[in-house]
Amino acid sequence: MVQTAFSLSRATFFWTFCTQIFIFSASLLPESAHPLESLSRPGPLSPVGVEVRREILTAFEPPQRGIPGRREGGGTRGGCSEYTRLTSLIPVSTMGLTARERPQLFFYFPTVPENTPVEFLLTQLPPESAENPDEEILIHSATFQLDIDNPGIVGIDLASLDGFPALETGRDYHWYLSVVCDEDNPAVNPVVHGWVRKVDLNPAQAEILEQSDPKERLEFYTGQELWYDRVATFSELLSSDPGDPALLEAWSDLLKSADLYITERNQVELYKEPFVPAELVLEPGA
Repeated sequence: MVQTAFSLSRATFFWTFCTQIFIFSASLLPESAHPLESLSRPGPLSPVGVEVRREILTAFEPPQRGIPGRREGGGTRGGCSEYTRLTSLIPVSTMGLTARERPQLFFYFPTVPENTPVEFLLTQLPPESAENPDEEILIHSATFQLDIDNPGIVGIDLASLDGFPALETGRDYHWYLSVVCDEDNPAVNPVVHGWVRKVDLNPAQAEILEQSDPKERLEFYTGQELWYDRVATFSELLSSDPGDPALLEAWSDLLKSADLYITERNQVELYKEPFVPAELVLEPGA
């Protein structure tokens, strides 16, 4: 339950989410939701020719007081069937780290959502000492359209959302994204959601990043297991050089380690999907 005074659209969004949780609760997460597989840690990513091996990811758990996220939009009907394969690029645990106050989140859009609203919500768990510690507090909402030329992996920069609050270090935030493809029947609107936690860098680390090129930043984010920042850097690099063999191998390895190489439910071959540019067109008052 989210503790706030909802507008109609917010209430509809969460009613949709709760309905889908009821329908698909048996498949919110794959069976390997909490893996600690014996995978070798990758070596440094150099500009050319280096073999990048699979890694072991820390299984960041969603907060015990919260619910696990959902990476795939799942079964939809009617006018929303084209969005069935909507996918969020987040770890298996659905909790990812960032060093940024306003990170980028990435989603696979199987079709171009022309003139279709997308709604984004951010909630926060209150301190455990609060009167209602299990109630998520809505701290930001936005409705926008995506101007996309082709289907693919789209980055949504939270800094582009007017008034988006800076994430506080060490706090757990739960984000929700829904494609509002059927305003009259919100239960069929696909919803994906996940968790993000901000961590601080020490002054030496911050200085390293300031002096690093994108590939060096990618190596740094890999070592620090900063999921959201790492995917954003892959987006930057592969958008400028989509044929780089070392980058493609490293990207494929990251997807494999997170069970996103081919998605479990919808069999989307994400390793083949390009990063595509998109412009957020905010709706008035969003």
